[in-house]
Amino acid sequence: MTHRDAGITSAVVNAATQVGSSVGTAVLNSLAVSATAACLVEYPLTASGRQAALVHGYATAIAVAAGLLAAMGAAMLVMIRTTEEKS
Repeated sequence: MTHRDAGITSAVVNAATQVGSSVGTAVLNSLAVSATAACLVEYPLTASGRQAALVHGYATAIAVAAGLLAAMGAAMLVMIRTTEEKS
């Protein structure tokens, strides 16, 4: 790999990280807002009801994020190959 290729690869990795983080944050935020709105129907419109709905929305988004993290970890364990050096 040349120095030029290494620089291009680094730029692509950095850009993918930025875009992935932005899209992931937007999706999890949308999920949290949707879960909060759905939960507001069940709780009374008091301060404690709104807080409970907000906590439910955040907990839902965190649970989904944890599930995705576990799934990606399992996928990486399957995909990464290790080879032993032959002497």
